[in-house]
Amino acid sequence: MTNSERPAWRMALLLILGYTAYYFCRTNFSVGRPSQLAELARLGMTSEAATVALGRIATIGVVAGICGKFLAGRVVHKLGGVPAFLLGGLGAALATVAFSRSTSIGLFGVCWVANRLFQAVGWPSAVRIVGSWFTAGNYGKAMGIVSLSWLFGDALARAAQARLLATGGEWRGVYLASAGVLLLILLLCALFLRERPVAPEVKQAQEAHEPIPVRALFARPAFLCICVAAFGFTLVNVTLSEWLPVYFTGIGLSQGNAALASGLYPLMGGVSAVGFGIWGDRIGSQGRQKLLLVGLLLTALAMAGFLLARTPQIAFALVALSGLVSGGPYAYSVGAAALDLVAPKQAASVNGIIDGMGYLGAILAGEAVARLAVALGWNGAFAALAVVCLVASVFSALLIRRSSTESPHPS
Repeated sequence: MTNSERPAWRMALLLILGYTAYYFCRTNFSVGRPSQLAELARLGMTSEAATVALGRIATIGVVAGICGKFLAGRVVHKLGGVPAFLLGGLGAALATVAFSRSTSIGLFGVCWVANRLFQAVGWPSAVRIVGSWFTAGNYGKAMGIVSLSWLFGDALARAAQARLLATGGEWRGVYLASAGVLLLILLLCALFLRERPVAPEVKQAQEAHEPIPVRALFARPAFLCICVAAFGFTLVNVTLSEWLPVYFTGIGLSQGNAALASGLYPLMGGVSAVGFGIWGDRIGSQGRQKLLLVGLLLTALAMAGFLLARTPQIAFALVALSGLVSGGPYAYSVGAAALDLVAPKQAASVNGIIDGMGYLGAILAGEAVARLAVALGWNGAFAALAVVCLVASVFSALLIRRSSTESPHPS
């Protein structure tokens, strides 16, 4: 690392810390769900009704997140990357505190929707800041490393929350502790995170770009390919993130151990994201798009493998494999892909759209997965994930073929 690169990597480190803290206020709903289901059962709800109700809240939250993603790019373009990043985190923390004080399914839903709307601003802000600090030849590596915030960061959040549950805590305590972590890290970001290098010529060059028209984006095969891949990967990622603790408790693990085991997926995903980023910088944007296709196919195979899981040990191995084959391609599709397509200042808007298109798949990860799991067992849910990834790989292959002669940054 040269002296000129150190400030950029310091900003990347702050983004990792900041967005990891965001995830403390996202994984809490998944990690605390078994405890929350137990509380709802004590209040008179059946296990099936409570599972579907929380699944419905997860689905509504995903819809709110999608709406937020489509709007987030404009918010970031208007406010700037750092102010938008801080605003999103503050709103998520306050919504998490409100959730912990709620006493009914309706209030749970309102607070979770508010949380997801604010959280939607965070990642597009991070993409814009990375694009402002790094050169194009380092986008893959930089975004891969910053993606550790929601891959390793997800695992770290789950481990800490699992520890709290294991020491006798319950879901409300997990929520309050998570909000406290986010507020503390936001203070650090407010003091030291900066939008871009202090160079007038850089600032003028970046401010010359306006948000790219949506119609022009959807006319580009490369953009559509990334959206299709993001759809498949986001469905898998959100399903595993939301339901692995419940899946593991269903095969005999305690709540604390189930939360800890669920961290295998983001942990291996982090390894994959860094490897994909480094490799991707060497093969270029079109090579990275082809790797998306490989990732979709391997993820489909991993999901199908759950049909053969007969012991917790086999399930652990499949969860780790799923993170390894899907984490890197997923991180690219919702990260550096936008920087491959447009100029850095336009990247927040494009990233918001890609992420929003991906989260259309995540709508299925809430109530639909819950109903599949109740009706057919978890084998049925994993089989459905495998089919979706297989279909997405077919569409991606067709779009990659059409985009082979496309210029990365058309005017």
